[in-house]
Amino acid sequence: MLSSGLVKSTMSFAKGDEGELLWVKHLEGLGYENIEVSTGKTYWDVMDDTGVKYEVKYDEKAMYWANRRSEPPNFYFEYWSTTRDEQCGIYSLEAEYMVYIIKESNDKRVAYTFDVEKLLRHLESADYVTRGNKAFGDNNAKGWTPPIGELISHPDSGFLKFIEL
Repeated sequence: MLSSGLVKSTMSFAKGDEGELLWVKHLEGLGYENIEVSTGKTYWDVMDDTGVKYEVKYDEKAMYWANRRSEPPNFYFEYWSTTRDEQCGIYSLEAEYMVYIIKESNDKRVAYTFDVEKLLRHLESADYVTRGNKAFGDNNAKGWTPPIGELISHPDSGFLKFIEL
């Protein structure tokens, strides 16, 4: 472990860190060799060897909820702590990029990448549905739930690219 609380990408990943592992493998495939993964209380998840920080979200339930509701799949961007009554989630990030990974099927994962600042400005100005996280989380936050297709097609959303992992 490094003094900064980070470890090299050779660390073993816990079940809940599947998204970070997928993103590290992607970066390694691009030739990055010194990838660090946050293990402490930081507001980013992965840093490449150029110092670029990524927040990685892994969503196993987006397709489940879309099928259950018979609607297009949504992202979920947490922005408000209902227990602390203050901003959280996307407002707290120190990462330059958001990597939002969706589990589309048992063998398919896709990543949507965003510029965090542009994404946040867009979410604040748009009129997306907000939902709590009771059904799939700790029942302690609210988040914007923009439909995937709508968000990535908006020119000001900060969407950068779609990557199959």
